Amino acid sequence: PSDVSGPMDKLWQMAATARRMLEMVIKAYDTGDAGLARQVGDADTELDDLHEQCLAVLVMRLATEADVHSRATHLLWIAHGIERIGDHTTNVAERVVFQVCGETPELN
Repeated sequence: PSDVSGPMDKLWQMAATARRMLEMVIKAYDTGDAGLARQVGDADTELDDLHEQCLAVLVMRLATEADVHSRATHLLWIAHGIERIGDHTTNVAERVVFQVCGETPELN
């Protein structure tokens, strides 16, 4: 069977970015640091870019390699889940900025 490990490095990068975002937003909330909360939006842009790269590889494999459908589909769902973690973390960061500054920013 074909190997679908190519996107795994992107998934690991996505997971690391999502984790960094969570750590940032927790610290921003804990310290009332609106600047740090705003940085979460930048990290979410990075996460979205990694997500797109991962999807591009997986969709190409799905289109060209018949024996990878099950594994590639699972990896697509994993990538989607990690990307959603980033979106939810960004939503929390927006609420931190509101709590500290009274602004309702769109961080990403």
